[in-house]
Amino acid sequence: MRPSGPPAPGAPIPAAWRREARFGRPISLRYAARRTGWARWVTAPWPEAGVVFLLNGKCGNTSVRAAVLEARGLPAGRPHQATDSWSLARCAASGFRLIGVCRNPYARAASLWHEKLRRPEAGLRAKGGFRGDEGFVEFLRGVERMDDWADLHARAQWKGMAWGGRGLPERVLRLEDPEGWEALREAFPGLGALPVRNASGTEDWRALCEGEAGEIVRRRWALDFEAFGYAR
Repeated sequence: MRPSGPPAPGAPIPAAWRREARFGRPISLRYAARRTGWARWVTAPWPEAGVVFLLNGKCGNTSVRAAVLEARGLPAGRPHQATDSWSLARCAASGFRLIGVCRNPYARAASLWHEKLRRPEAGLRAKGGFRGDEGFVEFLRGVERMDDWADLHARAQWKGMAWGGRGLPERVLRLEDPEGWEALREAFPGLGALPVRNASGTEDWRALCEGEAGEIVRRRWALDFEAFGYAR
């Protein structure tokens, strides 16, 4: 049976996950701080409620940050600039309730290609050595060669849910499950509806992720499928 989420807070993560976190993918010393959890991460702290959302690129990051800012009574027009990014080490030591947000790896890969490769200003191009006109399969081949810590939009999601060899979040919400967000709103009455921000409008991932493309997604983000219980 696949686990329904990462290990419970404080529970050890599997040895295979620890090896992947430290040694998986081509290693560049440039990203050493990210591998050890001391670098600033994609988070949405809500100090007034004692909550921190653990996020990843192309997983509703903009929408969740905007929702938290609105709950705090702050302007949400530029959520990335207005939201503090904590390191995983700080999140673990905060004593706050930690909530993770994940997304279907197939849908995330399709959105990554559509939104972060084709746009001229997308930083992923330089990090992966892309021209910008690659087809989906060619793009995935390139992403598979990248250091997993090089770009937050391509990085495995589960790596934002663990630190020091142990699990962090008390619960993980699937981005495509509106009931999960509504249940969270019941626990935190000040939290509003999840706004739609930065929707890429890409093609249906089911058609894109056939054949070799699907094989690469399942291989490249294998532990995300395992950690969050998505069907392969």
